[in-house]
Amino acid sequence: MNSTRRNRRSPGGFTLIEVMIALFVIALGVGALLATLASSADSAAYLREKSLAEWIALNRISEVRLGNSRPSAGTTRGTVEYAGRTWRWQQTLNDPGIAGILRLDVMVAPQDADARPAADDANAEFPALGRAIGFIGTAVAPALGNIPDWSPAAAPSPPGGAGTPGGAVMAFEAMQQALNNRERVRAAELRVQAVQNTMRSFVQDFSQLTPRPVREPLGSEYQPAVLARTTTSTEVSLTRGGWMNPAALSRSTLQRVRYALREGKLYRDYWMVLDAQLEPQPQSKELLSGVKSFRLRFMNDGRNWQDGWPPPSLSNPPDESWLRWRPIAVEVTLELDDWGTLTRLIEVPG
Repeated sequence: MNSTRRNRRSPGGFTLIEVMIALFVIALGVGALLATLASSADSAAYLREKSLAEWIALNRISEVRLGNSRPSAGTTRGTVEYAGRTWRWQQTLNDPGIAGILRLDVMVAPQDADARPAADDANAEFPALGRAIGFIGTAVAPALGNIPDWSPAAAPSPPGGAGTPGGAVMAFEAMQQALNNRERVRAAELRVQAVQNTMRSFVQDFSQLTPRPVREPLGSEYQPAVLARTTTSTEVSLTRGGWMNPAALSRSTLQRVRYALREGKLYRDYWMVLDAQLEPQPQSKELLSGVKSFRLRFMNDGRNWQDGWPPPSLSNPPDESWLRWRPIAVEVTLELDDWGTLTRLIEVPG
């Protein structure tokens, strides 16, 4: 009987010490998870602000270069409303030592920015979040922004470390909160990436605008190299160059592109051939969702803005050269549900 008692196993379960150790381990893991999510959220917010500041700086350089008068050397400051916020900018125009060329440096920061750059920065008094460099003269290139570091490490780290859990109940609540926030953080990161890619697509296409009209799908008429009717301001078509062909296909390096707003989404359509027929239909790619409005303006040779292109003054041209006319600049305006109104000024070379 004694042997039977010794072999009898006690009911399964954990002791109090084992339960406390398990909860402690879980709490440590939750603390680290929360710190990671907080860092990701801060990174997404930082990248959003960084993108806006860079676009403001590039817009400022284009505005100066497209102005009717030559600016004087020195430092100028001002403010601008962008994406529902007030931003301040500082531009410095100096002589780089090249005859006929002036260098323009622009720095941008939020109006309420209180951070300061490193003490060895020559512009330590200005808390620059975005910077861009451009040149003014007889031979200039499009505004060139500093290539930002979009890695999460570029974002400022959240204050404090992983933190110390306050107990088992708090650990479980934190775990639930972390799971709920994970998808929101991921969505914010994807949104920043989508807006950046959309602006980059506009710049790449319009900066490579080519004066090549295309044939209408029906009939013998031609569409201009750039077509944006004032009656359909949510759509623009253009011919661009530089279409990469890594597979060495038998096709042109020119590409017909169309941007169109359909049901709150911005699409970029393109045709595999320039003078397309009714079939096949163009390839379509969704660039951005949550778009309230999409507007464009075009600057003509007289530096006057036009709501459509070609300008109305070309309604009765003496020949068909107007089909190849290009604007000298394009202003793209997007109104988004979450970011507000974004504007990008793009210079057209040539």
